[in-house]
Amino acid sequence: MTTQHLMFIALVATAVHVTNSQINTLPKVSVQNSNVTLGEDANIKCYYTLSDTTRTLYSVQWLNSTSAGDELNILVNTLISNPNSRYQVDITIETPQTGVATLTIINIDLPDDGYYQCRIVDSSGETGEDYGKLDVNLNAQPTSVTVMVPDTVKVAEDAIISCIYTLVTADSLLQLVWTKADQDGQQVGDTLLATGQTTNGRYRLSNDNDLIITNVKVNDTSNYLCKITTTKENSANDHASLTVQYLNNPVLEPQELSVMVNETAMFTCSSLDGVPTPITVTWCKGDVILNTADTDKYSYSDSALIINKVNVSDEGDYQCRAENAAYRGMQGKLSNTASLKLDCKYTHIPLSLTSFLDEKRTTTAAAAVLLLPPLLLLLCYCC
Repeated sequence: MTTQHLMFIALVATAVHVTNSQINTLPKVSVQNSNVTLGEDANIKCYYTLSDTTRTLYSVQWLNSTSAGDELNILVNTLISNPNSRYQVDITIETPQTGVATLTIINIDLPDDGYYQCRIVDSSGETGEDYGKLDVNLNAQPTSVTVMVPDTVKVAEDAIISCIYTLVTADSLLQLVWTKADQDGQQVGDTLLATGQTTNGRYRLSNDNDLIITNVKVNDTSNYLCKITTTKENSANDHASLTVQYLNNPVLEPQELSVMVNETAMFTCSSLDGVPTPITVTWCKGDVILNTADTDKYSYSDSALIINKVNVSDEGDYQCRAENAAYRGMQGKLSNTASLKLDCKYTHIPLSLTSFLDEKRTTTAAAAVLLLPPLLLLLCYCC
């Protein structure tokens, strides 16, 4: 072997030794992959070990790219001030040569999905690095809205309609709007109330964004639509139908009724209107409910009362009381008062003086009428 060959082998051996020595002196770095839900904060951990006890941690750099091998963007360098507060580095030194450099990313968004590189530089200027993958997942529960209406609300009460919404993590409500809607949920008319407003006539917005309708009226029966938009430009809406329960006062006719003894009298109860249905009618005389189970005396329906064989005990004031599921008993609606009177039958009966005397059979009475012509007596009977 020539001298030149020996010199070449020596140079190669020296180079290999230097290269191995350099590799052995580099910091060892390991980055963990991480999964995070959209809107949450991400923590990516970088574990490092320095080569020997003479070296200490000098600096940490975090870089990222959307895919492996792409150009890296420096996010954080502990040697300089941090220009973006979304990225924060926390260094935990476990021993003088080992530790964890954690990159925290505030309020993760979809563009944050990608690869992150951790570079560890020791006090000798040696650098070690490793990549980790951050996967950003969509929230399993997207932005949604549910409108809840009260089961029952009556005229003159207050109705509270709730808008219950769910936002993705770290998203927040930007605006909430209440309107009326058609059956398909399409807006009808102007906005009733929106975020930032508190009142609009009979409409009020609670601290929880509930729509409160004070002193509800029949025409408040409608579909109500709640629409929300968020700071992340998400939107959702829902609608529900509010039904106002009511019952009108019925009308009793005729207001005055006169019939002959033993004839038939009939009252009608009209203008029966309300929600919910059906509407039933109770018949009253004075303050007493009629015993309409007496079918010989009464024939009735929800709109008419027939009194058979009228006599003097049937005279008086009558009312009908309308009821439905929302207005029962004393909450039912009374009609106006109608009166029933009897017409008396009159007859003229000529009586002779003899018959009058025979009937009375009193001398005093006879003497009193001797000078009178035959009497024409007027009799009235109502029984």
